[in-house]
Amino acid sequence: MACDGACAELRLLHSPWLPVYIGGFRFLSKSWFGSSEYHVLLTDMKCVWEERMGTAHIQERAQELNRRLRAPVSAFFSHLRQVAEPCLTGSSELRLLHPEAQMSLRRQEGGNIHLKLKSELGGLPFHWEFHCSPAPVTVVRSTALLRPLFSISVVLQRQVEQLGSLLVQKDKEIQDYRENGATLSRGTVQNTHRTHTDAHRTHTEHTQNTH
Repeated sequence: MACDGACAELRLLHSPWLPVYIGGFRFLSKSWFGSSEYHVLLTDMKCVWEERMGTAHIQERAQELNRRLRAPVSAFFSHLRQVAEPCLTGSSELRLLHPEAQMSLRRQEGGNIHLKLKSELGGLPFHWEFHCSPAPVTVVRSTALLRPLFSISVVLQRQVEQLGSLLVQKDKEIQDYRENGATLSRGTVQNTHRTHTDAHRTHTEHTQNTH
């Protein structure tokens, strides 16, 4: 099923940052490959780089870099995805499928970086280059770093609230036991106290991390 721009951004947003090692440099990477387009993000925690490519530009670059190869853009892109994804995700299992694939990095003027990919397609050398430029501030805020962190903060806050509600419920149950003449064991009281302490610690750490 086709995925439009909004769908692609949503999938990229929910994709995890993965540690990769390219050309002697360590990065965090996340990427999305569609049927004939892609969006790649890289960061060294000082800068965020990105490249987006659609069908027409992919075909043009593929022909420029691989003049001896004659194939439709779908064939180029299918092979590109198979050999690029392992390099951009750090997956050793996927890299075993194309052990000949190698990716190197070259820094350009203006802060751009080029990722050069070499492999084989149909017995002939296949070359590709990702031309990544510094991402706009809007991308860094929404897709790259801040929005995922805010999403995690919201999830943690909900977990703290749920834990607090659970503790209130347990307190009421203990009070009911006491009012009905039940005797609580020392272990039960200690476990309840420990749960209260853990909940307080979780709430405190979460508050400190979000301020």
